[in-house]
Amino acid sequence: MTSLLQEDLEKRINLAIEALPEKCRKVFIQSRVEGLKHSEIAQVLNISKRTVDNHISNALCHMKIHLKEFLTFLL
Repeated sequence: MTSLLQEDLEKRINLAIEALPEKCRKVFIQSRVEGLKHSEIAQVLNISKRTVDNHISNALCHMKIHLKEFLTFLL
């Protein structure tokens, strides 16, 4: 992947993450950036593991929609 394409992708990923609702964004970042397990996130945020699962699922759907053109390009 070229450097310019990689920079654009990173920029779009960050914009998509910023567009997530606050709680969903926190959960997504703790999961995907910080590498916490769903049970750990639930404990830290004082929410159920099922809520964490739902936030992650919603965030991934959101990311898929916002990064659709890149996913098509890379395939």
